[in-house]
Parts: sequence; C-alpha cells; structure tokens
Amino acid sequence: MSCDKKILIVDDECLSSLALGEYLQELGYSTVGYAADGPEALRKFEAELPDIIFLDLKLRGSMDGLELGGKISQKKDVPIIIITGYSGPHVFSRQPTFVPAAVLVKPIDYNDIKNVISVIG
Repeated sequence: MSCDKKILIVDDECLSSLALGEYLQELGYSTVGYAADGPEALRKFEAELPDIIFLDLKLRGSMDGLELGGKISQKKDVPIIIITGYSGPHVFSRQPTFVPAAVLVKPIDYNDIKNVISVIG
C-alpha cells in the first residue's frame, strides 16, 4: 500500500512515537517528523506542512497539546488526532480551541489508527 499523506507525530514519549511511526510506515504513510515539545513541533509543522498530526496532550516544556493544537489549527486546517494516556471526561484540562479529528487512548489499538486515518482521508 502506498499513500501520499504526510504525518507528523508529536509525543513526549520517544518509544511511543517511534512505534507509531513504524506502524504508519508499514501502512504506507510517510512520517515527516517527530517532536517532543511545542516549539519543535511548530518548526516541523511549518517546514513539512503535514496532512495529519498525531498529538499527545502531554508534551515536554510549558506548551501542552491543547495549546499546540490551537496554534497549528490557526495556521492550517489539518486533521489532528489526539493521543493520550488518559480517558474519561477529565481528558481535556480545559476546552480545546480546535476540534480534534479523533481521540485515541494509549495503549493505542493499531486497528483504530488505520480506521481513523481511512475516515479522515
């Protein structure tokens, strides 16, 4: 399978990012970068202009995933898939300023990833 979608992975857990990236590449997607904090993610976003972003809510540094997602969505309408280790109504510490394409709870079921990407495009 080959796909022209470019994907950016933003997660403070390096091993999770790499595992997700490997799986996406097996599906035929191009992983254009990894970032562990907001400023790094913004730089990679602007340089690569990915088609899809996987975004953890917890990041290194002072910018969390909610703030980063808001900044990205102001620049370009790109599907943002939230990945988080938490579930339930308290997942979002505050109201997001963007609408996530999906929310996946870690450990992520790889079939869910495939399904979400096929639905969003």
